[in-house]
Amino acid sequence: MRHTLLLLAFICAAILPQAALHAQQPGQAEQPQAAHAQLTPQQRQLFDYCFLEAERQKQKNELSAAYHLFDYCLHIDSTSAAVWNELSFLYIYIKENDKALHAMKKAVECAPDDFWLRMNLAKFHMASRDTENAIREMENIARLFPEKIEAQMTLIALYEQTNRFDKVIETLDTLEEKRGTSPETSIEKAKAYIYLQQPGKAADEIRKLAELYPEETDYRILLGNILMDTDEEEAVKIYREVLQSDPDNEVALYNIALYHKHAGQTELYNRECDSILTNSKISTAFKSEMMKSFFPDWQADKDTLKMIYRFDLALGADEREDDAMIYMLYASFLLQIDKAAEAMPVMEKALEIDPQQTPARLQLISLYAQRNDAANITRLCEDGVRLHPDMFQFYFYLGISYYQQERIDEAIATCEKAKSTFTSDIRTEAISELLGMLGDLYHQKGDDGKAFENYDLALEYDSDNYLVLNNYAYFLSLKETELERAADMAKKAVDANPDNGTYADTYAWILFLQKNYGLAKEYIDKAMLDESCKTSDVLEHAGDIYIMNNDKEQALEYWRQAAEQDSDNKTLQKKIKRKKYIRQ
Repeated sequence: MRHTLLLLAFICAAILPQAALHAQQPGQAEQPQAAHAQLTPQQRQLFDYCFLEAERQKQKNELSAAYHLFDYCLHIDSTSAAVWNELSFLYIYIKENDKALHAMKKAVECAPDDFWLRMNLAKFHMASRDTENAIREMENIARLFPEKIEAQMTLIALYEQTNRFDKVIETLDTLEEKRGTSPETSIEKAKAYIYLQQPGKAADEIRKLAELYPEETDYRILLGNILMDTDEEEAVKIYREVLQSDPDNEVALYNIALYHKHAGQTELYNRECDSILTNSKISTAFKSEMMKSFFPDWQADKDTLKMIYRFDLALGADEREDDAMIYMLYASFLLQIDKAAEAMPVMEKALEIDPQQTPARLQLISLYAQRNDAANITRLCEDGVRLHPDMFQFYFYLGISYYQQERIDEAIATCEKAKSTFTSDIRTEAISELLGMLGDLYHQKGDDGKAFENYDLALEYDSDNYLVLNNYAYFLSLKETELERAADMAKKAVDANPDNGTYADTYAWILFLQKNYGLAKEYIDKAMLDESCKTSDVLEHAGDIYIMNNDKEQALEYWRQAAEQDSDNKTLQKKIKRKKYIRQ
């Protein structure tokens, strides 16, 4: 490519002296360009070659070479809209947005009648959230290209974004003059009139549709919905007419029920709602929305039995069982009223209908975890990993479940797979916790190299992971290596958790190995205050520390307590018999 550019530079020197006169010099004011530069046959040949070669380099992703070639093209013909357009896309790619905007404007200036160049400029303003300039450009396009419907619709969307609903109506009126009335324009006009708080005009627009398409009940339903805010009697009349031809129209049925509620006819309202819920021809999705609408009343009157009754009606009437959402809604309600045990089978049903219901799966895992139900946690997580192989949470909980069941190899494999799911969206503390667990697993397998490697990585994600700090420090002490580092980690853990006897024991034992017996005694005494910490290992540590502080009586007491829990420990028996510390 370098040789191609050098050759082109040589050719340009011979052919371009005239064209160069027209190029803008630094410091000069920008001059309006002619629509098309007059090129000699030689210049046209060179321009075409450079342009095609630039396109070829762009296809090869050689963007720097493409840029230089397009630049040569501008030296030949600075009025080429195609070149300015190509340069604008290159500038966008390298995030030089100011230069991209300049290039797009130049392209439009060179070819003002090109619809797509103007659309590119308008869309660039939209992408840059420069709504005012986007509207200005789209208004120009709509004026210049009145036959382009997509321009009109984009302009309407921009007006709606900026709450210029009078402009929305004006543009839609223009469209209707050219294309006639259509459902799309009438519905958009109705929406605009509603935003302008002119429900009468909104109703007129939909009434026209209802008259044009009498077989379409949706337009009459929509008309009724608009009238519900201004003329409930007329709305109900329309709904009743709809029900004559469509007796199971869910919207009509429910809005008539709402009319009775607003009229204070509570008993009739409840009876009609119950009738809808038991109607097997009403979609489960609509019943879900109905149940959601009952929540404000429940929050006010706390009539829990009525809510449960209505959920039972809705679920009992629907034999299709094709919508998991109503089960999820019911489960959510049961959890709100502290009925987790009742919510669990409902969530299981939601998962049976739709295994992709991730919220239900995660909630069930949490509930089973509270019950230490490893079998169900494993089942849910194994399915979760299969259905969502990129989702960290399922690997995390599955690893824990395998670990608790002492399925060490499976736990290790699961945690290793989880590493591929780490993303910036996951809490670093959770990643650190998983890596710490993986370190513990490798230690249990006797591979301290991999254990320490994962501990180091865990601390990179969360330097305050105290469990990792403690375990890492203790396992280093068992190997009697890097004791200074081990002491620092253990001290950090125990300082942050002064009531944790295990952490105090770890630090005490490292101090013992460093022959700092007096300070070791202070921390082992703290460990002994934690009753849950008095295992045979910790009691033996306490005896070792006390014997080195010349307190044989207390040392023997701790050793005897340790021996009661670990009668097979021969070294411990020797310590008791000889009344002195014996290194293992």
